[in-house]
Amino acid sequence: MEEDLRAFGITVEPEANEDAAEDNAFGVWKENVKTVEFFLSVLTQWRVHGMTGAILGFEYPGIVAAMAMNGIRNQKRLFADLRIMESAAMEILNRER
Repeated sequence: MEEDLRAFGITVEPEANEDAAEDNAFGVWKENVKTVEFFLSVLTQWRVHGMTGAILGFEYPGIVAAMAMNGIRNQKRLFADLRIMESAAMEILNRER
């Protein structure tokens, strides 16, 4: 980001960058860490509407394959948690379009 800003003749003080990073930081409860990590690992599995570009949800066969490849045992629980994140993410991603 700093390099891009410099291209426009803008300099950013290091302290400002640290504050911005802190403002964007968030915590994840211990019981949700595995779900968040898995959600981030399958971000390439979004189904996108060809005409509108709207996010339709995850390609579930890809999700199941990723669970198997990662040796996840409690797939039902992770899938239920993942669907909650999927729903929330779709709302945000489709709103930003």
